Amino acid sequence: MARKLTRREIGLLGVLGAAAIGVSYFRGDDSTPGARDPAARGPGGAAAQGSAPAVALALLDRPVEGYEANGRNLFQYYTPPPPEPPPTPRPVATPEPEPRPTPQPAPIHRAPSEPARPQPPPVSFTFTGSIGPKDSRIAILEVASQMILAREGDVVQQHFRIAGFGYETVVIGYVDDRFRGQTTELKQTQGSRKR
Repeated sequence: MARKLTRREIGLLGVLGAAAIGVSYFRGDDSTPGARDPAARGPGGAAAQGSAPAVALALLDRPVEGYEANGRNLFQYYTPPPPEPPPTPRPVATPEPEPRPTPQPAPIHRAPSEPARPQPPPVSFTFTGSIGPKDSRIAILEVASQMILAREGDVVQQHFRIAGFGYETVVIGYVDDRFRGQTTELKQTQGSRKR
């Protein structure tokens, strides 16, 4: 009883068969059909296989390329000349940086200034104390070595007016209308006392 072939063996037999057919075809073996029969080979038949190749005679009329005797010989060792150095770049003048302008402070927008207000005259006397009852006090003022007594509302030295009394102080106002509402408070000088 014959043994069954494996897949591997079947594959090898197929490859060997294809190789045998290829060898016989290229050798021109008579065993293959149509190997020597020119009519069986297709169009052109014997003329395509046995005739000489076609020559393009028009190419022969071209001018011959000149031979350069000093040209490169493929059969000789040749050292090419060194390449030309690249052109040196011209130095580009870099423009000097422009100096930065110094930053200017932003202008301060102020409201239009009012004309300078006149200042009241300075007080030229000192307050040394007061006398009398609480409702009707009299201020004792001293200028150099002179003593001046004044009640509330009295004018002193033509520019000043006694505006009121505080605890150990006297409030001085001004006669001039430009200084209306402005006052100066004088403290009682040390060494003096209330009477």
